[in-house]
Amino acid sequence: MESDPDKRRVGLETMADVYGWEVSDGEGDFFGYTVDHLFADIWNRPGLSRRDRRLVLLG
Repeated sequence: MESDPDKRRVGLETMADVYGWEVSDGEGDFFGYTVDHLFADIWNRPGLSRRDRRLVLLG
């Protein structure tokens, strides 16, 4: 799976912010999809604050 370097960077930064620790780039399609789509796209789209997204995740 090929990734846009900027999207991967944003995803890793968001993942680190959500988890509270530094996350290094990993291997495999599942990790790439998680970082590039879940953290770069979904966690950064407009509509909910980071706090509210965390609450939805817990609910």
